[in-house]
Amino acid sequence: MKFTRHSVRNKFYSNRRKPARKKAKDLPHLNLSSEADVFVSESLTPFKKKLFGDVNKVKKHLKWKYIWTYNGRIFIREDEDKPSFSFDNAEDLNKFNLEHTNRACR
Repeated sequence: MKFTRHSVRNKFYSNRRKPARKKAKDLPHLNLSSEADVFVSESLTPFKKKLFGDVNKVKKHLKWKYIWTYNGRIFIREDEDKPSFSFDNAEDLNKFNLEHTNRACR
């Protein structure tokens, strides 16, 4: 979905948590019967989509629980009570990998 005004986009994204913990079948006007969870994702540039995929691979390798985007930034978190890490570019991911590789070797 593309937005013509920032105010409309901001309102849409601020309300995107409302369908949290809903299933597709809980949205009758969409005429779906799936048990799949509902998520509203940001539209990412091709560069950010690739970076998201790379960060997601790291998240899965580390067996971390959360990955999300907010205003074009990519975030991961190990658990609810742990700090999150953000990524804007490949350099951020490389620094993260070096730091976590060094921790694992200690």
